[in-house]
Amino acid sequence: MYQLVVDGGHLRQGLRWYEKTRKIRAADKALISFDRSFMQVEALDYAFVARADGAWPGTAKVSATVLAALAKAPPTSEDVQVSFGDGKLRIGRLAVTCTWEPVSGVILGAPAASDWIAALSLKYRIPRPQIVLDGLAPKVADAERQLGKLVARCAKSLAPLHVTEADLHEMIERRLIEHAQVNRGPDEAARQNVGSLVAWVPPPGMWPGANVLGAVMMPPGVEVKLQDHRDALADKVQAMLEAEDDPEAALAWASEELQQVMPVGPPEVRWAGRWMMDAMEGWLREIGALTAERGRTPTTNDPEASLAIKEMTLEEWVNGISPSNQS
Repeated sequence: MYQLVVDGGHLRQGLRWYEKTRKIRAADKALISFDRSFMQVEALDYAFVARADGAWPGTAKVSATVLAALAKAPPTSEDVQVSFGDGKLRIGRLAVTCTWEPVSGVILGAPAASDWIAALSLKYRIPRPQIVLDGLAPKVADAERQLGKLVARCAKSLAPLHVTEADLHEMIERRLIEHAQVNRGPDEAARQNVGSLVAWVPPPGMWPGANVLGAVMMPPGVEVKLQDHRDALADKVQAMLEAEDDPEAALAWASEELQQVMPVGPPEVRWAGRWMMDAMEGWLREIGALTAERGRTPTTNDPEASLAIKEMTLEEWVNGISPSNQS
């Protein structure tokens, strides 16, 4: 038998998303795995993590309806026992039939980026939060550094032909985007065109000026949907946190300031942006910092949004959305 002791608060926070999901078919699957210090749960194009300890050398596969059931009646203990044995997955008192796949047989949803060229293409094929969740961000950054060195050498050789580093970077990025757009729909392809992003802000909401807290970079000409805005805002918050001199201390402060709307803070810095969007989605939508199901279609740079994106700090963002700072 394999067993994990999982943080109950983190588990309940992650399960909240499945309580809101309207349609879950019996054929939809949920995957439960473990990566050193965190249990990872993935289903219906959504994933969350919970701090855990134990042995779990594989992936458990169950019907996603299990997560919906748990979301409606989650375990209430501080630590939750999760185990697999005799063909069954047990989460607290719930036991269900389960398929187990050992680590050696697991097929990862994202490529392992075993070489730097494969790592370069990740950001054009996988949403940024998933790259962070899978621990691939350092590999992507290293690949970009290697590309920069290679481009610098090539540009030096091609200088007599008036070819610059910018020319080479533009060509390489265009090729990577074209490759990533294979088998994608027109909306998805347009969203990958990172070279033409514009500063965008959602429509005003309950609080005057709160929509500026949701300012992000988006592709022009494509209607902004809730999931698009969530992902972009999660990236922005993550970047602001990582820009702090002491990200861990900054995260602890932010979690305390936002406890009223985020009772359980992120378990670790690397999960923070995505975690905060999941925990505070309802609040951010209520005040107007997060768009409704569908937002306006961006066309050109919004000056106010552009200024907020460039200059806003984590402290300003947290203070702006904190209920305690509103009259």
